[in-house]
Amino acid sequence: MTVSLRNRRKLEAAMRFLLDGTVTPPDTKLTWKNVAAVARVSKATADRAIDLRDEFRRQIEVRVPPPATRRQPSTRSCGDAVEELARLRRENAELKESTKVLHSDILALVHENQRLARRRRRDDGTVVPLTAPDMPPPPSAQRQRGRVP
Repeated sequence: MTVSLRNRRKLEAAMRFLLDGTVTPPDTKLTWKNVAAVARVSKATADRAIDLRDEFRRQIEVRVPPPATRRQPSTRSCGDAVEELARLRRENAELKESTKVLHSDILALVHENQRLARRRRRDDGTVVPLTAPDMPPPPSAQRQRGRVP
């Protein structure tokens, strides 16, 4: 069986996007099911494109070497692991301490902010423009102070 030209192009684009890393599937696996999902076609429709599925699998095999040829992660000595663990524990303790300091700083700033907000509500908030000592204040400032002639 074959698929329509439109679905074939969708599947080809989805294969390209998954293989070059443009799109990452939710389960991060390069599977034919994910190609169908990215192409937004049903799995049954994707399964009918046998040649595309085979090409997809061939490209995956070229990209990912078989398990026997993959390099095994290097094994560290026990002493290295103990040193790394000690370093990470020290770093963890330092981070916990700095978190405590920052927490207390934040609390102090919250209290200061609340104090300033109460003070602002308490003050009447009128602003009187400053004038030179030899000049009388403008009439608007006299009205604000309650000294209207």
